[in-house]
Amino acid sequence: MTAESEPDFSLSSTFEPPPGHPLSEEDEPVDSAPGFWQRKAVRIVLGLLALLAVLLLVVQVIRHERDGIAARQPNLRPALATLCQYTGCELSALRQIGDIVIEGAAFAREKTGANDYRLSFTLRNGATVPLAMPAVELSLLDTQERAVVRRVLMPVDYGAPTVLAARADRAASLPLTLSASEAAALPPIAGYRVEAFYP
Repeated sequence: MTAESEPDFSLSSTFEPPPGHPLSEEDEPVDSAPGFWQRKAVRIVLGLLALLAVLLLVVQVIRHERDGIAARQPNLRPALATLCQYTGCELSALRQIGDIVIEGAAFAREKTGANDYRLSFTLRNGATVPLAMPAVELSLLDTQERAVVRRVLMPVDYGAPTVLAARADRAASLPLTLSASEAAALPPIAGYRVEAFYP
C-alpha cells in the first residue's frame, strides 16, 4: 500500500504585494530640488532688499525730522547738510510756533500825530532748542472786533535775526505809518491783535 504524501502548505517564497498596494514597502524618498523661495541665493537677495528698505525708511524719517535733529544735536548738522545736498532738501531752523509767545505788545499813536504809530512787542522762546524767528501779524480791530487793517512783519522788518535762541527773548519796537487811503477809510479803532506765525 502506497502512502500518500500530505500537501506542503509552507511558503516557498516571501509574499510581495504588487506595487502601489497599501502593504507594499514605501519607495525610498528621492531628494528633490528646493523651491524657488528656498534657494540660498534668493534668500540672500530678499535679505538685502529688506535691509535696503529699512535703510531707506530711516533716511526718509531723518530727512523729514532734519530740522529738529539739527536743533537738538548741532554736531549732526554737517551730516544732515550732506544728506540734504543729495536728497534735495533744505536745512533750516526748527519751527514750533506753539513755543513762541508774544509778551508786552503795545500799539499807540506817535506824539507827532498824523498817521504815525508805534508797535512794540517781545517774542519769547519757551523751548529748550533754538527756533526759527516767526513773522508777526498786526491786526487793527473795529468795535465788532473785525480786522480792518492787517500788516505782516517779517523778522527783517523788525530787525530780528533768523533764529531765536533757546529760552531767549527778543524785543522789538518799530514805527508804522498808515497810508492816506488807509487812514481815510479807517473806522474807529477799538483794539488790535498781534500774532506770531510762520509763513
